[in-house]
Amino acid sequence: MLQVYHVGHFDPELPNGVDRVIHNLGRLLEGDVGFHVVGFGEPDPDAHLVRLDGRVRIHGFGRPGLRNFRLPRGFRRWLGGLSGEPVLHLHSVFAPLNFAIAAECRRAGVPYVFTPHDSYVPASLRTRALAKRLYLATLERRVLDGAAVLHALTAEGRDCIARHTANRRIHLVRNFIPLPPVPPCPAEERCGMLYLGRMDRYQKGIDRLLAAYAALRRERPAAPILTLAGPADRVERPALDALMAEHGLTEAAVIRRDRVGEAEKHRLLAGSRLYVQLSRFEGFGLSVAEALALSVPVVVSREIPLAPLVERHGAGLVVDGDDAAPGLIRALDAGPAAYAAMVEGARRLYRAELSADSIRPRMLGLYHEAAAAGRAARLPLPQPG
Repeated sequence: MLQVYHVGHFDPELPNGVDRVIHNLGRLLEGDVGFHVVGFGEPDPDAHLVRLDGRVRIHGFGRPGLRNFRLPRGFRRWLGGLSGEPVLHLHSVFAPLNFAIAAECRRAGVPYVFTPHDSYVPASLRTRALAKRLYLATLERRVLDGAAVLHALTAEGRDCIARHTANRRIHLVRNFIPLPPVPPCPAEERCGMLYLGRMDRYQKGIDRLLAAYAALRRERPAAPILTLAGPADRVERPALDALMAEHGLTEAAVIRRDRVGEAEKHRLLAGSRLYVQLSRFEGFGLSVAEALALSVPVVVSREIPLAPLVERHGAGLVVDGDDAAPGLIRALDAGPAAYAAMVEGARRLYRAELSADSIRPRMLGLYHEAAAAGRAARLPLPQPG
């Protein structure tokens, strides 16, 4: 059986979306491939500790050195001794650990898949632009070029990957979103609007959302409550307080919650009439996808990669992020038939693009292609004469 080793964490409660993606894939592919997770942080550089989470094996190795460029001895020995058909799966961008692992995989003849999580979109690259450009042109390019398969989540992400590498083995497979354990609430019982995620004013467009909501309340004083659920650091928290005061929004109108666990997240989503996210850039839009899994219509900015699918399936509204109030009003004013059509559009989008039936065969095909590339690379060269 093919053995797939993800570098990351296997915990859906962690705030990092990549960790949720790894957890979801592990549950999706249990029984189809041997599924493993590789993590670093043990004090002993020779360590290789293994524990089980269901059928998933979680491997713990020592801490990397030299700012994550030097791999622990235990990992290098383990990688060189892998047998059968192993495939490593690397995640995230601008990570020295990925560069070190990719180089070690090439030395050991182990193929790897690389998922940049569509983080090369131009708006993302404009932050810390010089450092990212230099890293991309040197270290990141090596990771991209050496991958057996590159994994894009969206059409835009695929095109952005192609700009930075000559490697054309790029597969487009969206993130798998498991059906939540709670059923969607009946339409007549849903109320309020929800944003779920990191409280980042610029990237996540929280400033846009609060401005739009304030404009909405000026026209509709009885507008439903907006809930913002997610972690805010010591910079963002007072900045959000200032934005609320600037727009005249009180805690009676906007409920703010810190990071919530999986069960509470699903409860909030299931009971919301609308999910709203006005990001300036996103790699995918995981919380938007999780709302769609519960058949909750969404109002999203055009910059979110799932926006074209929302339009195609009629799963909500796509709006100008800097002038979103008219879209919010249209969505809230939708009568029972129009709202039911959006609910059905969200259900249809999820089934067609994000469900197990859609994603499982594509991910298995991606991994088998990576394994085949590894086999081809290990074939002996024909001898002259």
